[in-house]
Amino acid sequence: EVDAPHGRLVVGMLLFQDLMVVPMILLVPVLAGRGGNAGSVARALVTAALVVAAALALARLVVPRVPDAVARARRRALFVLALQLIGASIAWATTLAGLSLALGAFLAGVVLAGSEYGHQALADSLPLRDLFTSLFFVSMGMLLDLRSAADEAAIVLALVALILLGKAVLAAVAGIALRFPVRIALLAGFAVAQVGEFSFVLASQGADVGLLDASEIRIFFAASVLTMLVSPMALRFGAGFAARATGLHLLDRLTGPAEMEVPAAAEHMMGHVVILGYGVGGEMLADILGDAQVPYMVVDLNLSRIRRAREQGLQAMYGDATNRAILERARVARARQVTVLLNDPEATLRAVRTARELAPGAVILARARYVGDVPRLLTAGADEVVAQEFEASFAIIERVTREARAPRPGRAEMRMRLGIEQPTVAAGSEARLPAGLEVESVPVTQSSWIAGRTLAEADLRRRTGATLVALSRGEATAVHPAPGDTLKAGDLVTLVGDRRQIALATDLIQGGPVQD
Repeated sequence: EVDAPHGRLVVGMLLFQDLMVVPMILLVPVLAGRGGNAGSVARALVTAALVVAAALALARLVVPRVPDAVARARRRALFVLALQLIGASIAWATTLAGLSLALGAFLAGVVLAGSEYGHQALADSLPLRDLFTSLFFVSMGMLLDLRSAADEAAIVLALVALILLGKAVLAAVAGIALRFPVRIALLAGFAVAQVGEFSFVLASQGADVGLLDASEIRIFFAASVLTMLVSPMALRFGAGFAARATGLHLLDRLTGPAEMEVPAAAEHMMGHVVILGYGVGGEMLADILGDAQVPYMVVDLNLSRIRRAREQGLQAMYGDATNRAILERARVARARQVTVLLNDPEATLRAVRTARELAPGAVILARARYVGDVPRLLTAGADEVVAQEFEASFAIIERVTREARAPRPGRAEMRMRLGIEQPTVAAGSEARLPAGLEVESVPVTQSSWIAGRTLAEADLRRRTGATLVALSRGEATAVHPAPGDTLKAGDLVTLVGDRRQIALATDLIQGGPVQD
């Protein structure tokens, strides 16, 4: 769900949370009373700003030159060693400045990520990351004292509740302050509610300067581990809670941008198409509908896209497509069609269900990422579902079989092979043909009965009911070839008919008439 609106918000919050570790580590001695006054706090904050500025300067001016020189040697081992040396040097330099080694390691990662070799550095560091991540959590487990946690169970549970509720509320309030809808803000709050990894670094720093004693550290570690265990369950059940919070849509209207208001031209729309999601697919669909002068309304949570669409004179509004109030304002009840093009699977399901409740007679088309999502969307009320996984695979199969002059299975056959009981979509050629008709390509081989015969001699239409609409030979394709054209080995014929007619025509092409 990283591509979903709440996923992007969560990633931003986590990045900001990690960056705030720098001033927090610098303020730990001040909190312990070693700095003393407001001047010490100001010095710590200035030091933090200087450290971050120095890291950014290194990332832009100094660090890129070292990997560039090493990369010319074209030796991967030397490149990896150079990266390790850069990281260790930055971490060591921060300790000389009186800062912690953990802070230096974090800044080293920021510096390397900011260089043009950042992606390669990450790829080469993945094995080490996995190793150290495992060691980190093993060490956390070793620090957990279950006996002490049981003795202080009430305090531990209270601390867990305080952490989860406090972080979730603060993150949700921050999301609302950033003008995200309530549902998105709540989902982000549930996602970041657990204790972050850098909290253990801060706790260790606090213990070193005497802010926490041994018993308090044990209680903190126990509560932190519990928040990590509870976090997946909070994410799972938080989606339902956030969806039921649609009663707070008035808060959305109070805090949301002006683009939440319905365009004046859309007030009396009827028989239009509602596009839920204005990514690449939604924008392409809107362009086509606009060219055809078909009225439509776009709903999306990407404010910059909605603003650009409105500047272009398009009918678009900002809002959460799962919110009943938003769909009512988009006049879904009076729409002819509703297309759901969202990146979030759960949001897609809820949008389909809400749209069906508001518009029982509308045609609802939904996009799913995986074939496994199709049954749920059809049950929720979608008339057709485009499964990206299925459609992409079928497009590849179609291209490969065409180039190889091999038989191309139909969509119905592919669904049967995959065990998909319900159709995923009526798309491509099937969407343009009347119900029951299929398009099939059949290769002509050296042993085919039809090889060396003309189309008139084969008489496919009379014998099978199928129609030969195209003949491909090499790079050339003849549409509606002449009756006198002779078929040769290597040709590819395209047939139109129902499943039985195409099966009969395929048998005729390969084996000849039964009576022969």
